[in-house]
Amino acid sequence: MMAPHLKVFSSHLKSSNWASDTTTKTYFEYALQIANGENEGEGNSHDRINFIATILNNVGVVYWKLGQFGQAEDHHQHALALLERLNPQNPTPEIADSLNKLGNVSYSLSQFEKAKDYYYRSLSMREELYGDEDATVAASLNNLGSIHSVLGEHHIAKDYYQKSLDLAEKTYGKIHPHVAQSFV
Repeated sequence: MMAPHLKVFSSHLKSSNWASDTTTKTYFEYALQIANGENEGEGNSHDRINFIATILNNVGVVYWKLGQFGQAEDHHQHALALLERLNPQNPTPEIADSLNKLGNVSYSLSQFEKAKDYYYRSLSMREELYGDEDATVAASLNNLGSIHSVLGEHHIAKDYYQKSLDLAEKTYGKIHPHVAQSFV
């Protein structure tokens, strides 16, 4: 069982708006040290490893926002490895999210083919998990539109953008920030 203060921190992660990225990175790294060193008798419980992967992904996002893409990639790769070890045969929302984050980092590094691969893997997993009518699927479709656009594959990009827009409107209605994102 995860220690009570880690459960509190975990719930804070879900509600935090990460006001200061540098401060947030410091807190996430501290939480990661606690999680890695805590509950030695528990071994590597599923919850603990999943929590560590969550922190790694969050630290990766902060590094990404700070423009430290190499550090971001390292953290996301580590998180993905942990999650895939926990669920070697089963897709999970966490794995799909990690793949998407790695796509974002690769995109930021101008590694577009690599980003495209991550985005396709994330989309495939999200469709398997949620079907083809979920907000996360719409986000993946939008990412694929972006990557195909930057690669000059505008006809393919247009199709992905349109699918993303249609799904976002279906999910949220016509007037919503996520729908507006499809127009950017």
